[in-house]
Amino acid sequence: MRSFTAIFTVAAAAFAGFASAAPVDTSAVSGALDTVKGVVSGVPVVGGIVPRTDAPRGVQEILIEVQTKITPLVQQIQFIKADNATVDALTPVVQGIEGILKGVVPELQTLVGQPVEVILASVTGTAQVTVGEVAQLVANILTLVFGALNSLLNVVGTGLAALQPLLNALGAAVAALLTAVLAAVNSVVGGLLSAVLGLIGDIVPIILNLNLATVISILKL
Repeated sequence: MRSFTAIFTVAAAAFAGFASAAPVDTSAVSGALDTVKGVVSGVPVVGGIVPRTDAPRGVQEILIEVQTKITPLVQQIQFIKADNATVDALTPVVQGIEGILKGVVPELQTLVGQPVEVILASVTGTAQVTVGEVAQLVANILTLVFGALNSLLNVVGTGLAALQPLLNALGAAVAALLTAVLAAVNSVVGGLLSAVLGLIGDIVPIILNLNLATVISILKL
């Protein structure tokens, strides 16, 4: 069986073609998002494993849940058109993504101080995940979020200013997630940030273009 991280690597690869400094053709975004939706819906449920109720979830399981939940919301942004790319139309979608990202932050924060076998626990319960596998999941989430925002920029163009407060709030949620993941993993092993940066080169121009200062600072861009 392919690992969960390997499965989600397909999602990151799907976005590599459209994550760039300039807004992209929405048809390319559509195909990439359809690929991600198919990948996420095809993730198998691990059977026969009874989770311990006294042990916290590891970083891998939390991030897989985040990616799975935000994918359909990201797809909604795909279908935004110029005539309905309004604050009212986008607020529930963007706030939905924001809520998912922020919702797991307290759980991630409780992992700091836990042993490595808890923090880096595999969802299969068979082995610990590597820093590279965690980095790939983080990169996938960032690619989903900022790839969608690039698609939105392609639609609204100069009208982005009206949406900036909404995007700033989403940026703050991304920053909170990044901070919590880095703190948890770095408490037992180093190298996560550099591993993530090695995977998100294509979306760095988008982050800089959106001028999300907190995210820029955390990623040391």
